[in-house]
Amino acid sequence: MPTIKDYYLPKRPTLLFSLHPEPTQAIINGTKILEYRRRFFARPFQAFVYTTGDNGGIQLFLRCDQGLQLVPE
Repeated sequence: MPTIKDYYLPKRPTLLFSLHPEPTQAIINGTKILEYRRRFFARPFQAFVYTTGDNGGIQLFLRCDQGLQLVPE
């Protein structure tokens, strides 16, 4: 069975997202593919997703491409 060591890249920036259960489940289902944050890494990064709540904890590990930096209109 694979572990995080099989996927984690030590030299890549790592972020911890804290999300409510609904957005976490939407990511798992593939219905949520965008996440807005004020600040992101300017280059590809990896992220652990911590789900809040009574049954919360680290539920996902993601590798992300470079974030889009757009001016909101």
